[in-house]
Amino acid sequence: MVSLGWVYFKGEGTPVNINEAFKWTKLGVENGAVEAIPNIALHYANGWGTQKDLVRALMWAQIGMKLDPPDSGNPRRTSRIKRNAIKLERFYEKFAKGMSTGEIKQAEMKATKCEAQNYQSFAC
Repeated sequence: MVSLGWVYFKGEGTPVNINEAFKWTKLGVENGAVEAIPNIALHYANGWGTQKDLVRALMWAQIGMKLDPPDSGNPRRTSRIKRNAIKLERFYEKFAKGMSTGEIKQAEMKATKCEAQNYQSFAC
């Protein structure tokens, strides 16, 4: 699913279709593809295939950092996963910089709710 999202995003073998890219990337995340979390955060931050929503972008960055923080010390992590974790930290800082305290708290509450619902679309 995540790969299909990337194919649509980049237009590899098919015309670029940001809406389909978002749909498949989100489905991947909902089905446990942690590596797609930076992409879904960017989709929300930039309004790619969905309404721009910095609160959701920040929420996904926070979820991604919690699921696999850069300093977790997990020896099985690939360099790609490490890079994604570092990206998420940077995204979080960048997104939060332009947000109010209330918006940041809202993102944190949404992240908690999303986690409690096992990352299913109705909660996230």
